[in-house]
Amino acid sequence: QAPREMPQELEEEFTLGGLIPLEHFYVDDTLRGRGTHYTYSRSQIDSVLTGITRSLAGIKEAFSAAERGSPFPHLPRDLWPLAAMWKYRDRLQGARVIVFGSMEPWAECAALQLNASSVTTVEYNELTYDHPSISTIRVHALESMVRSGHQWDVALSFSSFDHDGLGRYGDPVDPDGDIKAMSWMRTCITVGGTALVTVPIGPDLVVWNLHRRYGSVRLPRLLAEWEVEEKEGWFEDMLGRNTNFRRTYEPVLVLRNTKSREDGQVPPQSAPFVAVTAEEWDQLPAGTDSNMGAGAGGAAANIGGTTAASRSKTKAGDEA
Repeated sequence: QAPREMPQELEEEFTLGGLIPLEHFYVDDTLRGRGTHYTYSRSQIDSVLTGITRSLAGIKEAFSAAERGSPFPHLPRDLWPLAAMWKYRDRLQGARVIVFGSMEPWAECAALQLNASSVTTVEYNELTYDHPSISTIRVHALESMVRSGHQWDVALSFSSFDHDGLGRYGDPVDPDGDIKAMSWMRTCITVGGTALVTVPIGPDLVVWNLHRRYGSVRLPRLLAEWEVEEKEGWFEDMLGRNTNFRRTYEPVLVLRNTKSREDGQVPPQSAPFVAVTAEEWDQLPAGTDSNMGAGAGGAAANIGGTTAASRSKTKAGDEA
């Protein structure tokens, strides 16, 4: 069962000696310790693929309409990860893709629709995704594969690593679980490989055991081993804007692995910021709960009654 209280002896490490505030919002996604098993049949996955196709058509239209500008400020936030996958589709073509954290296979299906050669999904809990190009593994299996030299070309992690180390999904309680997960992801992909990652951005915060929010203190630690190539949907004001922690702001971080497993750390390079005011942020389309969003040229894809491009992990305590 997910731990209801943060271990007192670890509080100083979780808060970095009090630098990061602590809030509480308890969620147990372990089914009281029994574990979960999410299953998608081939017909259900085919339905997801159809919905993703419609949504990608709308995103393509949005990119065309934006011409040289960024379409991200005009798209529902639910669509930002899928829009980033479309923008960097050349890196997905023919690629071996690994997905970290999944409860529904929208990212896997999007990668396949953008011509990835195969997709491997890593989860703490059990998954069955019935498709010949999608394989699912548990964390211990990933460790064995990496140690034997297996690597992928592209990694995807949408709203996943901010949970690592909080025990919510049955993962080990670890103050640095998120940073260790990011390090593991780097060892999984080839030198020059790309990772698309989203985590909640804003003033630093640990919400036990819901998630973390990353600001000026922890975000640099999270990205220390990576070159930051771009930040899609990035609004500089949000780093200091103390919003409701259940209404997350999650731009897409485009990261590149510039070192081998044996290399030392490479200082991250900051991508240019696009500054907007907090008032402008409030006017951005937020998307919807029941479909892919009515933006992106009017394309909306209701996939099995769930938001296909919202969050890889269902955030029971989060607001859209």
